[in-house]
Amino acid sequence: AAAAARASPVSPDVAVGGGPSPYVHTLESIPAKEGDLMMMTYATGGVREMLHNWVLHVERLGLPVLVSAMDKDAVALATEKKFHCLDWSHTAAAEDTSYVRGSE
Repeated sequence: AAAAARASPVSPDVAVGGGPSPYVHTLESIPAKEGDLMMMTYATGGVREMLHNWVLHVERLGLPVLVSAMDKDAVALATEKKFHCLDWSHTAAAEDTSYVRGSE
């Protein structure tokens, strides 16, 4: 119950999910309706700690969060920490290991 209370708020009349978890979305299943305001950022798993900190900060402000997850690590973090993400890991950026990533 505590995790559900901490999860990003979404419009109650919007279906969520569409991916492997209720927090992973496609363009068709973004948890918002037209006109909704969302705080959004793009991230890879290479900035895992900074991304999680940003999500926690925005959630404390009571604002809805959507992260465009540029690789599978960012998608996994969204599922693990229960925040909404747009699975963008299939883009060219996900395959380009020189794209803004942390040390591997």
